[in-house]
Formats: sequence, structure tokens, C-alpha cells
Amino acid sequence: MEKIKKLKLAIKAKGIILLSLCVIHTIGSYFEYYNIKTEMSEFLVIQYILWFLGLGFFLGFMGLVDLMVLGGIEKKEVLSHRIAIVSAMSTTFIGVIGTVGLSFELSPPYLIFLIGVVALYFLYKK
Repeated sequence: MEKIKKLKLAIKAKGIILLSLCVIHTIGSYFEYYNIKTEMSEFLVIQYILWFLGLGFFLGFMGLVDLMVLGGIEKKEVLSHRIAIVSAMSTTFIGVIGTVGLSFELSPPYLIFLIGVVALYFLYKK
């Protein structure tokens, strides 16, 4: 029973962090636009802002998926466990890509990588 509590806590924390990063990306896109609008062409600015918003919404979607599988994990449903594993693996993968892209600096992708690894640890812990 203790394993399920720790697993639920890890997945809930992962979902909340991803949803908060969604909010940060959504609000931050406004400020990002004013930072880069004079740096490049209008087309590239729009493409970058769309990418920035799209990434934020995708992180929000993954956070919602994490929060939705909590009930199934408590009931020990196999499908919820598998969805949580896929979500944790994709979170880890996205975090690795972002961390490598930002030259291994401490940044939000590093946080995404860490929460994915922690969730995978608790999902596979015997």
C-alpha cells in the first residue's frame, strides 16, 4: 500500500509541475513576443511563438493525463499503469531533448527530465 501512495504522489507532482509549466509557457509567450519581435522577421517570430505555445499546451496535456490516471492507479488498473509508464517515458525523453538543446544548463527541460525519471523509478520499483 505504501508503494501506491508514493507512486500516486510522484505522478500527482509530475502532473502539477507539467500543468504549471503550461501556464508559464502560455503567459510567457506574451513576454517572449516582445523580446524577439525586433530580432528576426515577422514570419519567424510568429512561428517561434506558435512553437512556444504548442509546447506549453502539450505539457499541459501530459499533466492532465497524469492527473487522470491517478484513480486507475489506486484501483490497480493495468491500462492506467501503462499510460503512466508511457507518459513518464515521454516526459523523460522530452526533458532530455530540451536539456541537450540548451547545452545542459539548469533549465525547465532539466526539471521535466528529472520528474520523468522520478516517475519511472516509482513505476518500476518492486
